Amino acid sequence: MARSNSARKLHKRSLNQEAILCLDMALGRRSQDPQTLLEGIRELRARIPVKRVSLDWIDKAKRQGRP
Repeated sequence: MARSNSARKLHKRSLNQEAILCLDMALGRRSQDPQTLLEGIRELRARIPVKRVSLDWIDKAKRQGRP
């Protein structure tokens, strides 16, 4: 903890930012090209079935209330 506190102060990061950085490094995450990231997101979205929700469906659900 003392090591991360000194590193965080040296690089002017918050404790949360330092924790995220440590986790990213430990998990081997690397920053990605934004375009590559967007392509991956689009591919994932294409594989997930989408169910459209109408306003009528929402109104009916509100009238029924919670179980």
